[in-house]
Amino acid sequence: MRTVVISGGGTGIGLAVARRFAKAGEHVILLGRRAEVLNRAVEEIGSGAWYQIDLSDPAAIETFATQLDRVDVLVNNAGGLDRREFGTGLAATSALWHRVFELNAMTAILLTEALLPKVTAPGGRLVHIGSIAAHRGNGAYGAAKAALTSWSAHVGREQGPRGITSNVVSPGFVADTDFFAGPVNDLERKISETMVKRPGQPDEIAAAVEYLASPAAGYTTGSVVHVNGGAYVSW
Repeated sequence: MRTVVISGGGTGIGLAVARRFAKAGEHVILLGRRAEVLNRAVEEIGSGAWYQIDLSDPAAIETFATQLDRVDVLVNNAGGLDRREFGTGLAATSALWHRVFELNAMTAILLTEALLPKVTAPGGRLVHIGSIAAHRGNGAYGAAKAALTSWSAHVGREQGPRGITSNVVSPGFVADTDFFAGPVNDLERKISETMVKRPGQPDEIAAAVEYLASPAAGYTTGSVVHVNGGAYVSW
């Protein structure tokens, strides 16, 4: 039985990932900010544990890391948008970009750095949830996901000799997620841009995560797996 840590594991893609690993008999640990959501998720999948944590807080992450003896798979799924109005002017722009990078890049970087000494070597798997926005451009959010993608390749190169892989799963429009539950524009356009003419489902993203976390993916690292229905094609 492997220990699988999933950030943002209470809803959407994170919960779908948790379901797959729990069904496979792995020990799942879900991380997030909302205790009631995490508890409900663990009850739904019927096994595992949860830990309430703010992944932008280095001290909180360090405390969490001391409670683990081993990590076999780390899935960095936490992220999203801060929908507050930041105002106008350079100070507001700075605040917005810092916050978006904090949510979508630093959460993964800090958690990974804290847990790397506990990651099984060889055989450890690091999987990060990116976004089609990293490759098509989307302001601060796209830039943060692009930074996450570049950093993942760096980690893959650094940890490769230890037998630890690092990869990104890059979704497009995925239904039934908190990210697309808010006032996101042009969902019909996002669907029309796909080759399959439908939104993705969280479990389809989870399937890609499951593969990259498997022993069969030991020669796949520093990669980006695009799961977006053909809305973005990488050659």
